[in-house]
Amino acid sequence: MSKIFFPYIYHGSIAHKYYIRFDFRMSLTEPPKKFSTIFSTGIREEYDKEFEMAYIHLLDQLLLYDVCMIPVEDVVYLMGTIGYEYTMKIVNSGGVHLYDALSNRIGMYFGPFNQPMMFAGKSPENEQKLYARLESMIKPLRYKLYIKEEWKPSIIELFKSAYFINDIFGLFKDTESETLYEYGKDDVKKILNLSPKVESKNVEEQQVKANRLLHFQYYKRISELLKCNYMYIPVELESLYEYYADSTVANKDNLKDIFAQITKLERIPDIPKLIDEGILTIDDILDIRKSKASKNFRKWIDKLNQAAGSKHSSELYAQLYHEACMSNNKFKTAYNSKEGSAVRTIGLLAISSVNPALGIGVTVFDYLVSNGLNDFNPSDYTREKLKKIINTKSN
Repeated sequence: MSKIFFPYIYHGSIAHKYYIRFDFRMSLTEPPKKFSTIFSTGIREEYDKEFEMAYIHLLDQLLLYDVCMIPVEDVVYLMGTIGYEYTMKIVNSGGVHLYDALSNRIGMYFGPFNQPMMFAGKSPENEQKLYARLESMIKPLRYKLYIKEEWKPSIIELFKSAYFINDIFGLFKDTESETLYEYGKDDVKKILNLSPKVESKNVEEQQVKANRLLHFQYYKRISELLKCNYMYIPVELESLYEYYADSTVANKDNLKDIFAQITKLERIPDIPKLIDEGILTIDDILDIRKSKASKNFRKWIDKLNQAAGSKHSSELYAQLYHEACMSNNKFKTAYNSKEGSAVRTIGLLAISSVNPALGIGVTVFDYLVSNGLNDFNPSDYTREKLKKIINTKSN
């Protein structure tokens, strides 16, 4: 089963920036002074149309992964953006599971003596506190979100039923200690300095870089705790992922890159654009993903990724897709009847590094057969299901 850890839907979502104000003393004999700071997660704050398009990104992921693990806070974003009915359809589709880490209010900032200091927010989870937490989530986005009062009890119930990470302090303590240790390494600092800049008037660049490292370590731990075999990696964290890839259990979310090659080969229009233009609806996406062909395709593309590995060229994935289509006589006959559509072979690929039991010289196609996918033709999904419904809706 392909399960992806999705730490947020909307990048600049609930409490993206944090403001901290506290007392500190230079010495025991001096009166307390006030220290204030604002810090950011270090992830992009907002791109054009990102707020409106964020739920579309989730729908796109639902076509590729069996389960998307999202924080329960993002239910607030979903309801405020697409309404109660559609949010509940998505949550109840089986493709989305909610987890609760008592909000992602963690951060590194630099205190009065320019020493790195950590912050982690946590509140008791009784009914009254849940409502207070909900209101604090809505407040920063009150000019963008539309939340009806009658939806709030349902949101609270979703909070209560989400997978609860009860050792959040232990989780954060481990993250804090490793972040501070790693932050002292010259090669890590070099990676952070080369990562994309965030334009901000209120947050120092030093804080932004440090929080990228902190949140990567945090996401890495939660994805492992939730037993996710994929992890969504925003562009700001890609260099960190590459650096820590050997110690990261979850794979980078590269199924979308493989799927892009397949849709290009099949001349399938851009699905997020179709949703944005209203040609495909949320109901269409949920109907597509629950079909048998869709389930088999998610299994097939997951196995394909495991077999080929993420470092192979994009052309290889197109070849592998074509080869799989040729395994079906119906499509083989159709393709071979056209000029220049001779079967393309993929040659031998050494994939023993992915699965040593297979040995050297085993083709990726053989690997798929060994995983019980020899009778599946991906065109059953791409042409017979996906492309057909797009053509029907477009005409």
